[in-house]
Formats: sequence, structure tokens, C-alpha cells
Amino acid sequence: MQYHFTTPEVLSQRLNKLLNKFDPELAKDLKDQQVQFTIRRKLRWQDRYLLILFGVILSLLLISSRVQADEVWGLQFQQGEQITTAVNLNTSIEIEVIGSQARVEVWQEFINTSDVWVEASYRYPLPDGAAVDQLSIAVGDRLLVGEIQEKQQAERNYEQAKQNGQTASLIKQERANQFVTKLANIGPAESIKVKIGFLQDIRYVNDQFRLRLPMTFTPRHGASPGQQQDISPLMTTTVSDHRLMLSVNLITNFELAELNSSYHAINIHQTFSGYFIILEDQPETGQPARTDKDFELVWSLQPQDQPVASILTWEDEDGFYAQLQLIPPPADMLDERPREVIFVIDNSGSMAGESIRQARQALTEGLTYLRPGDRFNVINFESAAFALFPQAVEADSHSLALAETYINKLAAEGGTNILPALQMALRDPANDQHIRQIVFITDGAVGNEDEIYAYLIDYIGESRIFTLAIGVAPNNWFMRKLAQSGRGSYTNIGKMEEIQEQMSALWQRISLPALSDICIDWGQAAEMYPPVIPDLYAGDSLMVTAKMASRSDEVSLCGHYNGAGWEYTQAVPEQTANADIARNWASRKIETINDNQLLGLPLAEAKAQILETALRYKLLSRFTALVAIDPEPARAQQDAMQQHTVASLLPAKSLSLAFAQGALGWQLQLLLGLISLLVSGGMFWASTRR
Repeated sequence: MQYHFTTPEVLSQRLNKLLNKFDPELAKDLKDQQVQFTIRRKLRWQDRYLLILFGVILSLLLISSRVQADEVWGLQFQQGEQITTAVNLNTSIEIEVIGSQARVEVWQEFINTSDVWVEASYRYPLPDGAAVDQLSIAVGDRLLVGEIQEKQQAERNYEQAKQNGQTASLIKQERANQFVTKLANIGPAESIKVKIGFLQDIRYVNDQFRLRLPMTFTPRHGASPGQQQDISPLMTTTVSDHRLMLSVNLITNFELAELNSSYHAINIHQTFSGYFIILEDQPETGQPARTDKDFELVWSLQPQDQPVASILTWEDEDGFYAQLQLIPPPADMLDERPREVIFVIDNSGSMAGESIRQARQALTEGLTYLRPGDRFNVINFESAAFALFPQAVEADSHSLALAETYINKLAAEGGTNILPALQMALRDPANDQHIRQIVFITDGAVGNEDEIYAYLIDYIGESRIFTLAIGVAPNNWFMRKLAQSGRGSYTNIGKMEEIQEQMSALWQRISLPALSDICIDWGQAAEMYPPVIPDLYAGDSLMVTAKMASRSDEVSLCGHYNGAGWEYTQAVPEQTANADIARNWASRKIETINDNQLLGLPLAEAKAQILETALRYKLLSRFTALVAIDPEPARAQQDAMQQHTVASLLPAKSLSLAFAQGALGWQLQLLLGLISLLVSGGMFWASTRR
């Protein structure tokens, strides 16, 4: 006879009946003692799979929420169960500021504390627009000087030197402002110093000069309208024995009203040519300064009642180079003009969480700066674009209240499709009565930059584009280029506490255009960058680099100042700087060629132009690399070499693991993960009841 027990409950009932029939006394004793049979079936392979999946997901959630940025700085590798530090890293930075640009030299010391030969790989950030042109390696009493080569050739030379046992280093551009360096054949207990040199511009914002040097990474993520792309850097941590030594030689003839550091303690010494600044130890701990936060030096000039212009020059066998910087008069000398402001806010899925809250608050804050006589509209976009009003309306109390209610209801959802919003914003032409300004509030998580640029160039007209980057990892390069092409400016807001200050600064700046429709005449044919000259606003500055066949005696500027025609002439001095002026010009040319590729220049033609410029002016680019090789082998062929990665410091108080900022947002992704976890657990629980 066969019995079919469909559930453990049926089997328990059957056993109780059998026990009462064949041994009533035992059944009574068990009942008096309230003993019950509980039968569960044996786990099937499906149950084991669900249990393992449950454990893995739960472990990942616990790890991602608990791991902190407090592990060891340096190169680590594992030998069995033992983790050792192969390379410790110290950083020394020397900066010289002349005019509106800085020459930066970064020295990094690698010490191999292991007993094996190693190859190190180190990823590090550089300022946006930096022009890398120097590499040297100090090995004992030998100094190796790098040279710029075509990237594929440099990679082949480096790999061959590595195989030959020669000490070698290679630097490649990974993205617009991120570079990777490799260092081969570091011997046991050997110390090697690597120097990287680059040029960077000094920003002049809100009547302040700002020299900002990134020291660490924030995890970056990018998304296009229909596709998410996750870009994760090496994420590591801090160590107490890592030193940061930094000095700045600020050369200036101007009397300064302010000079300080935003994030580090500094010691300032006045010199005959300006100021010399060095880092001090951390005041709260007495420990050496660290590289877990960016370095920013800020200074401002004593107020001037007239525009301030300066020109730096350099001449060589290739031609005459000039760099012009124009600083506008103070805001109280400028007239306010009525504006038509089109706010464009991104409420796509990539803005979920903190980003959409920042964007809503920034836009609401922006409404408060509209004046009587101004006009405005609000456009929001995700997969499609929507406008609050059919066209711009007067900024009265009724329309502003409607806008605030509309903004507060915006939720992050859908794809990131900027183009329809841009088309809608540029649909109505500008008029003579109002200055037309379009303010984009977004993280810039797009993949169709070329299409956006092409449309902007064709239809920008008299409008101006201002971009407001939101979030911890916005697409800064895209946002900056969008503003540059639209003759506007770019602002970055990284946290809620910055919104009021940054929005106030932005509106004070764009509400007071100092110079518009600017033209520059060098007296002869000149190759000038940027090719599109932006307007100049109160608190901003204009910097232009040019190359000519020979020196001009003067440069003439024209435009509209306070709504009226304006002309200005500045004498061009003889050679006042060094070859860095030429490299700065070449760097801007490469940047423009990259932009032209987005606008339709064939890749082969762009590559040829970039290679020709980068090789002539000895600059790092996406098609060139810096390589330095010791001609004498350091490692014997029979000695093995291990590959390791030198980690970079995470920003202070950040996590070692981060959730991806994709189109769904990390909150929704976490919710879906928890739902999956609950479903898996529920399925397992239900399976044990059958």
C-alpha cells in the first residue's frame, strides 16, 4: 500500500493517529506533556539555492553599508592570508602662479617595502583643462626625463622596457581630467620619485582668484537617455604616515585684499615678488596634511574703479603668443537690465534622491532673484520635456506662486533627454527689451553631446546658456562646454548647504552683464581660443590666448558696456612670460579640436590635428602619452615581477563602496534589492511549509 503525503501537516496527523491506535498510553503521556510532532521536509536543491542567494544578497548589503574609508593607504597585495603594503606614497607639490595660470609640479615617492620586484599602477585626478607636459623619474642618482610620444608607440616602448627589466614609467590620459601612470620594475626596498608637471588656469569667480587642485576622487557615474554607464575609480583610503607637502609661489604686482586656503591650514610669507605659501599640519590633530580633500587657494584684489587688463607674451621660432585677461569693473558701476529667464530643470531618474532635492531648492531659490519687469518660464525634462507656461510670463506674485507649486511636485523618473528641453527653451527668439538667459539645472548625465552641441550652435542666437551642475558626481566637462558654447557660465553645487550661497553668487553675476558681444582685434591674423568669446559678467574674468606670426603693438577690444557701445585699447608688451604661454595656447587648441569632433569633425582628421599639436608642443592628450625609460636594465630576467595597484584616497568622510547613480537612482535600486531579498526569503519560508 502506498501513501501520498502532500504536506508535512498531513504526515504529522497520520503519525498521531497511528500512535493513538497502537500505543494509547504513550500517546496520552505525550499529550499530557504537550509534546507535538513537527515534520519538515528535506531541503531540495532549489531550497539550498534560495538560501545561498539570500545569504549573498544580505552579505553584500551589510558590506556596502559598513565599509568605511579607514583602511591602509598605498599599494597592497595578498600573499595567502597575509596582506602587506608594497608601496607607500608621499606627495610633494610645488606651484608657481604667474598672471592667470599656474605651473604645477607633483612629486610622488614610491617605496617598495616588499622583497619582490613590482609594477605599480596609480590613478589620480587633475584639474579640468590641465595641460600635462612633464615627467621625470629619480632612481638613486639617476634622473630619467620623459618624452611625449604617440600613445601606441609609447605603450609598446613601455611594455618592452618592462620585459627587459628596465625602470620605466608611462602616463596616459584616461578621461578629460583624469590620468593613469604606471611604474615598472621597482626593486625590493627601492625608492623612486616621479615628477609630473602640468599647467592649469586660475579661475576668477565672484571677484576672487581661485586655484583649485583636486587631490582625490569622488565616484563618477554617467548615463545617456537610454543607457546607463557606470564608471568607478579605484577606491581606497587613508593612512597616518602619508605626508602631503605643498608650496605656492604667488607672483603678483597687485595689492591683495584677501589670501587664504579653503580647506587646509597655511602659512603665508610676503616676498619681494608676491607671496609664498606652505601647508601647515592639521590644527585639530597635529598630523601632517593629507590628500583626502582638494586644495584651494583663494585671493582677491583691492577694489578698482576701472577695468583691469593684463597681457602675458612669449615669442619663439613658431610665432608670437599672447594671453589676455580682462577683469570687469565692480558691480556697483554696472546697470541692471530686464531679463527673460528660462529655467530648465532635470527630473530624470539619474537625479533621484539628493540631486532632485538640490535641484528643486536651487530653482526655487532662483525664482526669488527675479525682479519686477523680468519674464520667466520653467521647463522640466526626463524622457520628454514639459513647460509650465506656453511662453515666458511676467514675474509677478501669481506666476511665481504657480511656479513654486509646480517645482515642488517634480519627481525623478524616466530617462535623461536634454535635447527636447533645449529645443523648447530656444523656440522663442530673444528681443531687444530683455536679455535672454537659459539656466540648465542638471547632472548632465547624457550620452548624445554631439547632437546637443550641433543644435545649440545652430539655434543659440542671442540667448545665453548658464549651467548649474547638481550632485556629487556631475558631468562637469559637458556642463562647462555647454555653457561655454552658449556664451554663459558654469556653476557646481555639491551639497544642500551650498545652494543659497552659490545661487546668490550666480544671480548676482548674471544679473549684471558687464560686457557683451565682445570682439578682439590683435592687429593681424590670429588663431585665438576660445573661438567663441563669452559675455563678461560682474565678478568674472575673460581669458583668451592667441598665436600670431609676429608681435603686435596693441590689441583693440570692443563690445557693449551697460547697453552702449564700448571700445578699449591695450598695449602689447614684449616677452613677459615663458614657453608655458605657448603650451597653454596649444592646450586650448586641442580642447577645441575635441569639441569640433563632437560637432562632426571626422575622428581621423581630429586625431591627426591633435597629434600634430600635442607632439609639437609636447603635451599629453588622448592620442599621446609620456614615457620615461632607464637605458640600463635594473631587474634580471630571472627575477619575477608582480603587478599591484596604488590606491587613491577617497574624499574625507566618504564610503569605500558607493551605490551607482544610474537612471533609477540608488534609493530605488536599494528598494528593488530589498524587495528581491524579501521575495527570496519568502519563497524559501514557503517552501519549508510544504
